[in-house]
Amino acid sequence: MPLTTELATLRSRLDHVHALRDLRTLERGTVGGVPAGATALIAWWVREVTAKPVVLVGSNAEALSSDAALWGGTASLGLFPAADTPPFDRVPPSEEVTRRRLGALALLGAGGAPLIVASPAGLLRPALPVGLVR
Repeated sequence: MPLTTELATLRSRLDHVHALRDLRTLERGTVGGVPAGATALIAWWVREVTAKPVVLVGSNAEALSSDAALWGGTASLGLFPAADTPPFDRVPPSEEVTRRRLGALALLGAGGAPLIVASPAGLLRPALPVGLVR
């Protein structure tokens, strides 16, 4: 059934892209080869069609988070940033970084299908178990 321009939504158009069909059944894994400008869009779409949590990892997590907010809003979007202090420093990370990291963990612990955007450096720092943050 062809989509008419007036009735087609972005999601319905992505639903019909043959190259994306295998992602619907993906239980776990890594998706690569996505153009930089479409990364947040594809992560949003995967979360929408699978109804499962998606973790999007990129070097500029803040920019990816802003892009993801354009597609799905901020209600189920979490940012898991890197700490703004060196590891093993006596100075703890800022309150903003701590709040965002705890907020992302709380979204994961609440169930549902959040989209969590993280930087590689953010994933390398220890964090509380999700069960403690609920």
